[in-house]
Amino acid sequence: MNTKFLLLLFLPFMISCKSNENPKLVYSHSKLIYSHSDSNYKITIATIATKINKDGIAECSNYVETTISDTLYSRYGLRLKSIVAASHSTSPKYIGELPFDSLNNKHLDIRIENYTNNKLNFDSILSLSISNAFNLEVTPIDSLVSGYELIVIDSEKLRAHQTECDGGSSKYKNGTWTSSSSKLDGFTKILDQFSNSYINFKVPNENCYSIKCIVGNDIKKINKKLEPVGLMLKATDFKQTFYKIKPVANRVDGPT
Repeated sequence: MNTKFLLLLFLPFMISCKSNENPKLVYSHSKLIYSHSDSNYKITIATIATKINKDGIAECSNYVETTISDTLYSRYGLRLKSIVAASHSTSPKYIGELPFDSLNNKHLDIRIENYTNNKLNFDSILSLSISNAFNLEVTPIDSLVSGYELIVIDSEKLRAHQTECDGGSSKYKNGTWTSSSSKLDGFTKILDQFSNSYINFKVPNENCYSIKCIVGNDIKKINKKLEPVGLMLKATDFKQTFYKIKPVANRVDGPT
């Protein structure tokens, strides 16, 4: 299976809130802004006025929940720029400014249901549906950047952290990210997402690992955590794809 960031056979991923916010049961206000269905799938995109969890309890603005399987793609609580990034398997830092200020603060509830017995390209469906819903055009632009590449410096140490690819998750607690049963491309994207530097990977990607690491801009401290795992961030130049967003006239094409 071709896995992408935090994507395995079935993955629940959640960033929750601190418990001291004294949440209460609330009614979830959302507004449907786009829907498409055919014999293969159904997609709905709605904006969220109040974030709640599955128990109907109010959550903070940081609350995010994602579930991806062969039959369901669900992302709840992300802003539009993060959704565009997810549909292109990249980080929001590589997505250009949104053309309308009103889009910046929108949190979305997105759901794609697979009606077939085959795997669907959820990213392609999501990308085109977002373009249709918000009348946007996303254009990739490749640029040479100076940054860091994740490399293997000790295969034996890395092998000691290898696990079965039987489902994966990434959790943040007390300043440390823990990636369980995740491939190294997904782990690298966590490092990249929370750094001002550009971080790429140049490592084998067929196996899964469980790794604990800090994130941020102090590459020396990050490498101290990576060295026992047999990995290191090495300074180098590489080609990075950025994405420019611009408004377009009302689109009439539907998802395929």
